Amino acid sequence: MPARKRERPEAEIVLNAAGGGLYGRAPVQPAWLGIPRAAWPSLGFVYEEPPPVERRWEDGETYRVGRLGFKVLHCPGHTPGHVVLFEPNERKAFVGDCLFAGSIGRTDLPGGSTEQLMDSLRNKILPLGDDVAVYSGHGPLTTVGRERRTNPFLTGRYF
Repeated sequence: MPARKRERPEAEIVLNAAGGGLYGRAPVQPAWLGIPRAAWPSLGFVYEEPPPVERRWEDGETYRVGRLGFKVLHCPGHTPGHVVLFEPNERKAFVGDCLFAGSIGRTDLPGGSTEQLMDSLRNKILPLGDDVAVYSGHGPLTTVGRERRTNPFLTGRYF
């Protein structure tokens, strides 16, 4: 079955400046995992060039969506340009793949750094407060407090 043509979403493309390299190379990333190019179509890895970045997020800026104001936190480690969006009034953080319930994001892929990720978690995520709900890129909802108390990467049981 041929791949469907996807239309560009009506959304602003915004990245942290450090994330542009990975974003621009998205169409070839399956090779980084050792997947032969000939197998890409059968596995669904056929990508168009990504749309151009329209704007760069800066650490600490506020990104407005309707009545919400998300504080942009540059949290490198999983990727160089990883950002977390924190809504202080709602006490919610959208952390992507830097923190999960009981684990942390991978750092073994190009641009990853365990040291940077741990620094981001300790100095950007944990200070948000134990009551903050954490929405990860995968897995169940958690809170900063639950992860502070039980996540082996944050309690010192893993390192």
